[in-house]
Amino acid sequence: MNGVVEFSKGNYEKALVAFSESEKRLSNSFDVFSNKSLSKTLVNKGVTLGKLNRLQEEIDVYDEVLRRFGESPEPALRERVAMVLVNKGVTLGKLRRPQEEIAVYDDIIRRFGESPEPVFRESVAAALVNKGVALGQLGQSQEAIALYDEVIRRFGDSTEPELRKIVERARRKLDGKP
Repeated sequence: MNGVVEFSKGNYEKALVAFSESEKRLSNSFDVFSNKSLSKTLVNKGVTLGKLNRLQEEIDVYDEVLRRFGESPEPALRERVAMVLVNKGVTLGKLRRPQEEIAVYDDIIRRFGESPEPVFRESVAAALVNKGVALGQLGQSQEAIALYDEVIRRFGDSTEPELRKIVERARRKLDGKP
């Protein structure tokens, strides 16, 4: 059974079974290719758990990715770590755990804040906007506004489509729109 195919069909329970089986198989391998495959499988498993509204389990899977690959210098693994951190922050927000959510966004900014690669710039921009949202929900609107301004200042001239979307979201937040 292919987890990605099942996921794309909306068969999340079947996808979860497939990703769990793949995780078990790959966990006993120690080559670089297996690490890349395992990290991708774990990310897919986490996203699937989110679709099933099993949010704490989703976070637990993301924590496993961070434990295994969080300090890896391998570019593909660093990309997955950045993705997992953004996903984890969003999920913590859904669970109404804003202090932990903000800490995750701070971790993204610390790890990837100066990285020139587009994928990391997107993660940092998303972390800044999402942190602003969390701060706004905590009544810290001035801090939130400062973060939206920072996103526009740092990434406003970007031509990358995903970054443009994030910048537009920051602008909407400044205008008081969702």
